[in-house]
Amino acid sequence: MLMFSKAQWDKEGEMAYETKPAGTGPYIFKERQLDRYVLYERAPTPHWKHGVVDWKELQMTWTIEEPTRFAQLLAGETHLTEVNKDLVDDAVAQGL
Repeated sequence: MLMFSKAQWDKEGEMAYETKPAGTGPYIFKERQLDRYVLYERAPTPHWKHGVVDWKELQMTWTIEEPTRFAQLLAGETHLTEVNKDLVDDAVAQGL
């Protein structure tokens, strides 16, 4: 669940959520491509709870077709995804 800043809404309006959302997490919004991905970069200072996070960037993608998601996982193009239970054994057999 996303939490939005009322102060940002009051000051900048709804479009600010699309172009530069406010936040307090260990990552900062960098860019997004509608219906493709959202890209975050590590905050320049340690997060108050998590310290310095491991990954320099974090990209969240949306892939509707399960066979494509599974192929991305097997190819190492994604590190976390959702697949049906019947594909889990195949993924484990391939070293995931």
